[in-house]
Amino acid sequence: MLPYTYIANNLKLRIDSKFANISNYINIGTYCVDDSCPMCDDVWEYGFELLVDEHYWNNISFFSFVHSELVNLLKRTKNPSYYLPGTIIKDNYEVTILPSNTKTRRLGYLKLLIQMLNDRKKYAIMNFNRNFEKFVEPYNTFLSNYKNKKGIISVTKTGNSAKPYVELAECLGLVRKNNSYYELGKTGKVYLVLKNEIDKTKNNPFDLTT
Repeated sequence: MLPYTYIANNLKLRIDSKFANISNYINIGTYCVDDSCPMCDDVWEYGFELLVDEHYWNNISFFSFVHSELVNLLKRTKNPSYYLPGTIIKDNYEVTILPSNTKTRRLGYLKLLIQMLNDRKKYAIMNFNRNFEKFVEPYNTFLSNYKNKKGIISVTKTGNSAKPYVELAECLGLVRKNNSYYELGKTGKVYLVLKNEIDKTKNNPFDLTT
């Protein structure tokens, strides 16, 4: 289909100038397709269609004129810069390695970070790390039986203990900055929906099955 606004209007003007009183026998309108997708609009506008009355079906000169005018109009119509005709998008399948370290080895904290932002949609960036440290403190009892104590978040005056986890969550798209606040990112919202469907109980957050 062709862009409706420019090509269709110009074609209509040229036909009217060539064939007198033809307006009663043709109609140029939008070409629409019904879409049953519940997430989309009911009708999608793809371009335009030319409807010709049967009185002109045998008029060879009319169709020859329309064809030549369409060809000329299309030659002068360029695709916008955001179209890449003939270009195939390729994926190099390289896995990006995030700059994580041993300070973020307790991945259950990421689950708690999403939970905290789900309970209260926004937190000021200035105090976010310290708020997160206080939020996870009651859950550290789940880690008391582990011999290795690395990566455990403790309450600090500066929030440095939680900082590596917050930075990792931001890299993963679990959280994002919006103006002067932290809020759930796209990946965090997806995880939250899946978790609510799979895990209906409040289990140990450091159990990484969900």
